[in-house]
Amino acid sequence: VEGAVINPGVYSLKTGSRIQDGLIAAGGLSQEADRAYIEKNINLATALTDGQKIYIPKLSDAQKTGVVDGVSMDSSFSSKININSASTSDLDSLSGIGVVTAQKIIDARPYNSIDDLLNRKIVSSKVFEQIKDKISVY
Repeated sequence: VEGAVINPGVYSLKTGSRIQDGLIAAGGLSQEADRAYIEKNINLATALTDGQKIYIPKLSDAQKTGVVDGVSMDSSFSSKININSASTSDLDSLSGIGVVTAQKIIDARPYNSIDDLLNRKIVSSKVFEQIKDKISVY
């Protein structure tokens, strides 16, 4: 657990733990946490997997990445499409993804990693190669 938490570090959690559990283990959010961004973009109920990193953005990250009040102003961090929360039209905007595949992606949520799209056979390896740098999971 890194970023705007009181005690950043590596924590052992029980199987089935959620992002919220990781935040509690790290002592909770620090005063630097970008709470507006967290409320809009991070599902605290998302299940964790072994080795998964949780990064909680700081208010100063918003200035560096061009996010103002949770609205993207074109940055590599915030311009990636979160496959856990993107709409059909957001997903459809990706090369090789149509409305049908976008709906498959939505129906198979949640994802712990972008690799889940390949592992669960939601998209082909060819399509994955086209979109992997444009998508994220957080």
